[in-house]
Amino acid sequence: MSFESTDVRRFEKVLIIPNIGKEGIAGMVERVARWMEGHGAECFLTELDAGILDLDMSHAGAAEVDLAVVLGGDGTMLHAVELIDEYDVPIAGINIGKMGFLTTAEVHQAEGALSDIFRGRYWISERVTVGC
Repeated sequence: MSFESTDVRRFEKVLIIPNIGKEGIAGMVERVARWMEGHGAECFLTELDAGILDLDMSHAGAAEVDLAVVLGGDGTMLHAVELIDEYDVPIAGINIGKMGFLTTAEVHQAEGALSDIFRGRYWISERVTVGC
């Protein structure tokens, strides 16, 4: 279920944070990037992820983007939080793992979920990290 956001943002620069250990993840990153670029967003990977996946994509960090899209499960979502913790960047998770309690949508719902987000049909749930 999606709602019209009261915090409407234009997502022009998107950081894709993939679970680099998943089989076929490079192809999924490319498909998601093509979809988002077709909807007006420029997509990035971290330099490390681009190198490991051998993808010719631009590099960016959390300080340079408007949205992070996570391709993985809860572990990848937690990794993404570590990457963007100090920045005001919303995270949308596409579950391709076994556990997806923290993700926005399942992999077969990816285009619909991203479409909703790019049309402003989303809500942002503020979370607090707990650490020792």
